[in-house]
Amino acid sequence: MFRPARVRLMLLAATLLAGAGTVAYVFWPSRNGAGPGPAAADDPPPPDPRLTFDTPFRNVRPDVAYVGDAACAPCHQDLCDTFH
Repeated sequence: MFRPARVRLMLLAATLLAGAGTVAYVFWPSRNGAGPGPAAADDPPPPDPRLTFDTPFRNVRPDVAYVGDAACAPCHQDLCDTFH
């Protein structure tokens, strides 16, 4: 068995080691320096993929409005019934 004084010493050492590790983790400088700088003001934003991506679907573009399932139900009642 461990003696009480030895147990206290081991607990103190573990606590100090954990505290030192926490302090080192928080305050240690990162490997990659200060991080990336600000983006250049001349860079235009990337194009909207909904406009540039070639797709066979007609409902991808941002100008397509949502019509809801009530607009589809008259022609596709069998499919509409499976969802409701």
